[in-house]
Amino acid sequence: MNVNGEMKKVDVAAFKWLDNHNIEAIAVECKLGKTCRHAGSALYQATAYQVLFPKVYVASQADLSELKHVESSLKQLGLGYILVKEEATMIFPSAENARFSQIEFNRQLRNRIAVLLAFNAVFGEEMEFGNAGNPEEIWVSNKRIQTCNMLMHLKENRAWMGLNIEKKEAVKRSLASLNTGDFHNLVSELDPEYSLVVRKFIGKQRLGKTEIWKKLSASKSTLTQLESIRSSILECLRNKDAGVDFQIIKDVETEALQNMTRESVIKEVQKMKQEIEPLYDLLKAPLVRG
Repeated sequence: MNVNGEMKKVDVAAFKWLDNHNIEAIAVECKLGKTCRHAGSALYQATAYQVLFPKVYVASQADLSELKHVESSLKQLGLGYILVKEEATMIFPSAENARFSQIEFNRQLRNRIAVLLAFNAVFGEEMEFGNAGNPEEIWVSNKRIQTCNMLMHLKENRAWMGLNIEKKEAVKRSLASLNTGDFHNLVSELDPEYSLVVRKFIGKQRLGKTEIWKKLSASKSTLTQLESIRSSILECLRNKDAGVDFQIIKDVETEALQNMTRESVIKEVQKMKQEIEPLYDLLKAPLVRG
């Protein structure tokens, strides 16, 4: 998140829908240590979070008796406190704070949180999420097969939703035994906004930056084009230093997500799941066979 031109990463964040429109958001700044000095060192980060989170907590190992003057500082700033030992215990709650900006929350966080919660509603315990090495970038996906998943990837004002196959061996195994005719029949039935995208890793880094190598409209692709792309990928992957991500994704308007209700975001993710499931089953089959 961006606060006064400075990028911040929250240690722990929690979200839930309060109703069909509003989302509750809580941030926690964690510090290791058992003294008031350790808890006090969290104040700068915690107050920065208050711009984007209505409720913010500090968590440390310091007992209430060790907090001393930090306790009054936390309460004056509207920060809550969590004691962490064998388990986490809320000592006193966060108060609503005057620093919170609903405009900034909506601009920077709401759409991403809505997608996280929608993926959780659709995929449940199969969901995982994280950032992609950039505080402004985040992805969420199902994890039934870690190398073949349905995902939402958000970066700044752009978003992509669909199917992703990653890691060199998974892409090779999936495409090597792929029946291109069956694949073509399925992609030709997709909505026009879906694209077939091949992202090639830059240099030898397997988990580093990628660039688009090949891209075409999924529904308008011909059997010949698909066979050519499949051959090109398999040829590329013969190079021991090469790596690609194979994706079937569609662009999603983040501004539209900004105004979506809980029900409408969930329906959008459910629609994607229904559209992509047949392709997911086809491409994951070689990975399941081992």
